[in-house]
Amino acid sequence: MAAILVHGGAGHWASEDRTLAVAGVARAAAVGWRVLADGGSALDAAIEAVVALEDDPLFNAGTGSVLNADGEAEMDAGVMTGDTLAAGGVACIRRVRNPVLVARRVMQATDCVLLAGPAATAFAREQGFGEHDPGLPRALRKATGVGTVGAVALDGAARLAAATSTGGRAGKRAGRVGDSPIPGAGNYASAQAAVSATGWGEQMLRCVTAKDLAERIARGVHPDVHLIQPTPPESNPKGALAHRVDSVRELERQAALRPAEAPVKVFIVDEAEKMTLATPQAFLKTLEEPPARTVIILILA
Repeated sequence: MAAILVHGGAGHWASEDRTLAVAGVARAAAVGWRVLADGGSALDAAIEAVVALEDDPLFNAGTGSVLNADGEAEMDAGVMTGDTLAAGGVACIRRVRNPVLVARRVMQATDCVLLAGPAATAFAREQGFGEHDPGLPRALRKATGVGTVGAVALDGAARLAAATSTGGRAGKRAGRVGDSPIPGAGNYASAQAAVSATGWGEQMLRCVTAKDLAERIARGVHPDVHLIQPTPPESNPKGALAHRVDSVRELERQAALRPAEAPVKVFIVDEAEKMTLATPQAFLKTLEEPPARTVIILILA
């Protein structure tokens, strides 16, 4: 059995881009599937799918990467194989077309897991990757605000692999490293699971999200993660109230199902993306406040 899953990044897609984005993800999945159908490895399939997305200026990776505060495209990418736990990544790499291919070379041609900044770019040149300005297409049009791209694959030999690539957050501080190149944070593969994440990189780094999910899958636990984004009451009062009620009921239901030694964990993230760990009671109190002010990530133990 073989399979591939591809994502084009979390975020708010403009209505005029949505259809094109779905088509782009479908094309990338088809590229990866052809690799698998021809007997290729899960790693090659996941990487080729991500290359297809990096070459599409619609996506925030490679050619479509957003620009940092200095007007430069600094990109992150990571790859990992589940059967050997081999991994490679690049962080804050500049002026290359396909960071994910450089990440694979880090894994294959060095004894390192991660290269960063000018050293990563210099390594790319040593390996024959030419000069490329990935930020130009993005600079010529309004950024969509979407995130990381990635793929996970299972090949005919039952090997799993993950590949992830991103331009990061638009307007980020120069030198900021996200979760994508960090094994276990935004990209991870084991013998039982493969994960490619998209979303707030700082939260993925703090929670080691990709490895946590892979370990849950290995234990037979469904990756039960709830993302709650309440609707502003002035725009949809009934919907906002219903969302709060549903959130409370879900929390109470899950808390009742969990044993005392494995309590529900609640993380509250404010508009500045500062994350705090809260008790379920604090979570419920937050939901009584104006819901437009808070984004809540509920992670079940």
